[in-house]
Amino acid sequence: MKLEILVVGILSISILLSAGCLNKESTGEAEIVLSMKEFIGIMNNYSRDINNATKYEYYNITPLDEGDIVIIKDEIHNLTYNSTYNYTEIFCVSDLDNPFPVYGDITKIFLGGDKIEVTLHIIRDVFPYSSDPSWTVSIETIEEGWNSAGHFFTPVSSDAVKKV
Repeated sequence: MKLEILVVGILSISILLSAGCLNKESTGEAEIVLSMKEFIGIMNNYSRDINNATKYEYYNITPLDEGDIVIIKDEIHNLTYNSTYNYTEIFCVSDLDNPFPVYGDITKIFLGGDKIEVTLHIIRDVFPYSSDPSWTVSIETIEEGWNSAGHFFTPVSSDAVKKV
């Protein structure tokens, strides 16, 4: 996988800086409640650090940590299904400009006006850089929108989205 694809994937998922609510659980994980607009704002602010000495490239979701649980609460404005790539774009009321990609056709389950809750888990994936295996990539991302075997972004699993 080329670095360009990784960076484009990070930007294209466009999915978290102002956390609405932060609760520490007994496991030490944080549960963060956000609107879709807040979530997209955070995801658009990935930090990148390159360590030439260790040959590591780090991508971090700055205000979040591995193990955190993000809960997006918002209202659907509209949905559009892309049959070519089998995913649905959800446009929420809080952010009409940035779609949230969900795997499969969920247009018969959800409608505009539905209040939804999306539960996401922050994970870290560490893998060799494909074009130069002497380098290692360490990326903090969302489990429900990441292919850990292939190390690339995917639409979020429809199981992560619920009506409330």
